[in-house]
Amino acid sequence: MIAARRRRAVRGEGGYTLLIVLVACGMFGLIVASLLAMVGTDALVGSAYANSDAGKRAVDGGLQVGIGTVKSVGSSTLATSPDPCAGFTPNLQVPIENRPIDVTCADATEAAPKSIPSAGDGSTVLTLLREWDIAAVTPAPISDGDVPTLGQRVQGLVSFFGGTTADNPGLIHIADQPLKIYGGVNVRQWALASTLRSSGAGIAVTGSYKEGDSQAAACGTAEPFFDLFVPQRTGVVTATGTRTCNAGRDNVVPAAGPNYPVPAATTTPGTVPACVPGGTVTFAPGVYNPAQILQMNLMFSEGNCDGVTFWFEPGDYAFNAAPDSTIGALYFNDSTSNFVFGAPKGWTSATRAPDAVFPEACDRAAQGVAIVLGATTSVVHNKGAVSMCGRTDGTTPVPVLSQKPVASLPEVKWATEPTTATAGFGFVAGSANATNAGRVAASIAGEVPPSYPTDGKPYDVSEGSTRLTSDEWCSWACARSYILRGFEAPTQGSDRPLTSAFVKIRAASTRVVDTTSWTVGRTRVQVHFTRQDGQACIAIAHTYPTSMASPISVNLLDPSSNCVGVVRNQRDLELGTIEVYFMLNAQPDCTWVWWGYWTCESILTLSVDYMWIEATSAAATSPDPTPMAMQIDAANRRSFNIFGRVYLPRTQIDVKWRGSPTSPPAYELPIFVGDVVARGLISSGPDEYPRHIGPLAARSLTPASRRVLIQASVGGRLLGSTIVTLSDLTPGSTTLTPAKELVTSNWNYCNIELTPTASC
Repeated sequence: MIAARRRRAVRGEGGYTLLIVLVACGMFGLIVASLLAMVGTDALVGSAYANSDAGKRAVDGGLQVGIGTVKSVGSSTLATSPDPCAGFTPNLQVPIENRPIDVTCADATEAAPKSIPSAGDGSTVLTLLREWDIAAVTPAPISDGDVPTLGQRVQGLVSFFGGTTADNPGLIHIADQPLKIYGGVNVRQWALASTLRSSGAGIAVTGSYKEGDSQAAACGTAEPFFDLFVPQRTGVVTATGTRTCNAGRDNVVPAAGPNYPVPAATTTPGTVPACVPGGTVTFAPGVYNPAQILQMNLMFSEGNCDGVTFWFEPGDYAFNAAPDSTIGALYFNDSTSNFVFGAPKGWTSATRAPDAVFPEACDRAAQGVAIVLGATTSVVHNKGAVSMCGRTDGTTPVPVLSQKPVASLPEVKWATEPTTATAGFGFVAGSANATNAGRVAASIAGEVPPSYPTDGKPYDVSEGSTRLTSDEWCSWACARSYILRGFEAPTQGSDRPLTSAFVKIRAASTRVVDTTSWTVGRTRVQVHFTRQDGQACIAIAHTYPTSMASPISVNLLDPSSNCVGVVRNQRDLELGTIEVYFMLNAQPDCTWVWWGYWTCESILTLSVDYMWIEATSAAATSPDPTPMAMQIDAANRRSFNIFGRVYLPRTQIDVKWRGSPTSPPAYELPIFVGDVVARGLISSGPDEYPRHIGPLAARSLTPASRRVLIQASVGGRLLGSTIVTLSDLTPGSTTLTPAKELVTSNWNYCNIELTPTASC
């Protein structure tokens, strides 16, 4: 019995043990499964990490290949292409760790890249069709340079080279440093340079040089101003290409010049906007007439609308500063402001353009402006920074600055009256007659002489019935004179030669002449004319009727008058002074008196009402414009840069360099980027001090800095990108050195859809 119970107990303990074993096995199985799961997970994670590292390495490798590609571009490619990704293979695909990485390059420029002047394809950049008019080297209206002295220096140099007036040079450079031109130069006559020999050639041309005449200067070895105590100067022009002298004028350029299109002037009237202090004053395309140009000249001068950006929106402009018969100019004369023509570059029109965006404050890659100047209009720059960008119509460049052709001017008859008339000889100071002498220009309503010209100043009919005259009397003989000044310009006046000029006088006079009197030889009207420069003459009318209710004429251009050659044109009359003398002589009035003898006396009266001038200007053509003058000191915000064609075949260009050679600008571009056609060009320092001479002209620009975006993608997914900034300029030179400096930034990874605007 006891044994049986033991057997049953043993069987019960075995079952319990089995249960424990089974539980333990189950738990161990779970642990092993968990461990196996963990091992599998670690393997997967390790594989993912390996894939991630490989992917980044592939992206990094692709970006490195892109950087190497933009870095290794040749200098010749940089010099001929403005594209910062020049030399980069489109659709570049690089296999890295068995991954096909697509690498792309795009322009990431945020502002105008630094550029250096280039001769481009070597074609002509400067064409000068005539000579520089040395006699016209006179002070510009707002210039503070010593221009007359410069004119004397030029004349002395021309004489030194044996030149004559007919052989005046078309290209002149007088300074201590040479003038640099990048591109071919064609001078119809010849070039005159005077530069310190130690500085190199007087004019250095990167390209070919050709002139029609030869004065043993530009193509010779002339050394003007040789003196033991004065450094030698050179007049030589050097050229990296062919240098041709004495080619014959017609073999240099045709007399009419190259065939450049002058864009049709817009017919939309322009509007001068109001000043926006500290902001942007926006001008819209259109035609701006003389009155508006005068208003603009006031705005563009210091003290009127300071500290602003005058922005001219892209489009067509016509600037007419004067009628075709006179000359005028648009002036830039505000050092506190700047001027931008064309699409903004590196700034927005909502705010004033900062100084840092100049000289390329307009976008050369966008459509800019086409400015057509009137036939006699020019541009004069004295202060402020100016940037002009042209435009293109298809593939044909349109001049950014051009000029209407010479205008034919018909003969015009005009009249003008004095603005002041004062008492002259013979009047008693303070008398009524002296006071009334100031009323000489008065008139009577409705009494306009039938021959009075319609051009010029209208006949004054403002007095109506309140006629004011200057009355005078004397006995036997006397003389009285009136001094007339301020003859206002007629609407079509000019410097054209005069074919007729009469002083007209209307008066009511009695007993002023008796043809039987022995005094008749002294009875006359004299007109004394004095020109502004002091030259004087006298014209005389020897007889006149007893009444001058019908106007009397004194012919200033009568062959017997010594005024021929003194009174030359309307401007002489405008600025001159006329004194009109009345020489009064009369026959005595004799009466028999009761005590048996004759008594004789003479009472002379003169009542002057109106005096004026009638003249005729000869048919002619419009005069050449005043020189296009520019005062350049880029380091001190006196810069003028034109990007595009300039076609001014009748305009002389006057460049005055003002910068100090000891503090040149950190970044400087040529004044003209693109080809230039002009009558002549002079480059000089305005005084005796050494001046920094910048580059004058370049056919094109070569970017000397780049900023690009390099992207790496796979299968249409953008995985990484970086910004690369490259400087291709050797400091202190104009030589391209690709990737002289290179900086990467914004090295980022991502995994997004590749679109044109996608960015990591």
